[in-house]
Amino acid sequence: MQTGYNLPLTKKRRRKGKKYRHLVISLVLLALAALLLWLGLQGALRSVAWRLLAVERVNQGVLQDKLTMEVYLARQEEVIIAPAAGKLMPLVTEGERVPEGATIARLLPLAIDPEGRGAIDLKAPFAGQVSYLTDGLEKVLQPGNLENITLQEITELAGLARPVTSGGQVKPGTAIIRLVNNLEPLGLYAIVDEWPPGWQQGKTVSLELPGDLSSEGGYVKARITGRQDAGDRKVVIMEVPGWDLRWLNPRKLEINAIINKYRGVIIPAEALSSGQKGEMGVYLYNTRGLKWQEVTSLGQVGDKLAVEGIEAGAEVVTNPHLARWLTNERDK
Repeated sequence: MQTGYNLPLTKKRRRKGKKYRHLVISLVLLALAALLLWLGLQGALRSVAWRLLAVERVNQGVLQDKLTMEVYLARQEEVIIAPAAGKLMPLVTEGERVPEGATIARLLPLAIDPEGRGAIDLKAPFAGQVSYLTDGLEKVLQPGNLENITLQEITELAGLARPVTSGGQVKPGTAIIRLVNNLEPLGLYAIVDEWPPGWQQGKTVSLELPGDLSSEGGYVKARITGRQDAGDRKVVIMEVPGWDLRWLNPRKLEINAIINKYRGVIIPAEALSSGQKGEMGVYLYNTRGLKWQEVTSLGQVGDKLAVEGIEAGAEVVTNPHLARWLTNERDK
């Protein structure tokens, strides 16, 4: 009798075991499918990441930290006054240097000259460069008296300047020629918000003229001869021992002072990233893949960095977060 009751129970157990096996197989297949899907997704993400990787070839160079300054110019100069009304006939070109006693121009008096004078030769009282541009500040703005002029005074004087280029008919008693001794130092009255570190009397600094003027001859050296504290503004007085035609006529300029120079391999600042221990470095890209390389930062100007630790011609990654993700995935 017991044998008759056991047969149905055995069949039930077999059916139940079969269901478990099907469930396990289904779960394994589902896990495999999920794994394959994940691997495929990871591969697709890696492929997209490699395509989005931004790379820039870097080279050796120099970064310059510049300070733009408003500068007033003072030259050792004199003006020649028209002795009579007449027509000015220049004999020397603008900017030409003449010896003492040379005839610079000839003045042809008006036909009705009460003194009956003929042509008047205008001669150089000393050797120097000739300019036909005057502004009325030649006597008051001299290199030797810049330290005695306040910021307020020089600003007011600049407002009184009346630049005039002589030519054609001139009136008696007017300044018509300016003679500049370009062998004497040029005086500069520079205005800044704060004195740069180390800018003391006697220090030599490099100056760069703006725009097209700078392309004609690089930098000039200036020596600091004095300083003034004007409250919220500071004044640096300098002299330029050797100067050229670019400085002959302007009374006021905006020029750049080179505060610091950083020489190294120039990279985009965005390429810099930190390593596991906080050290700084960049990701390098080559045919073998990606490599993180530690570098030393020498200085930054704007969005550029000068570094050492990599060679010129290397290709650096400028979106290092992607490179970090790719290398982390690779090392797993």
